[in-house]
Amino acid sequence: MQAPLVQVRELSVAHGAQVAVHSASFDMLPGERMALIGGSGSGKTTIARALLRHLAMLMMAFVS
Repeated sequence: MQAPLVQVRELSVAHGAQVAVHSASFDMLPGERMALIGGSGSGKTTIARALLRHLAMLMMAFVS
């Protein structure tokens, strides 16, 4: 079995007292595609933004 390229465990995001995402977990293996599916306000964009912020922080640490 291949190691995941992305591994998310228990991702939670809150905006003040409002919890937007609670305990999201998933893996992405090499070659896989993933879709975030859900209704309006279900946290799709919030998950994507949280992952992109984390990736940006990793890239900044790598470049520094």
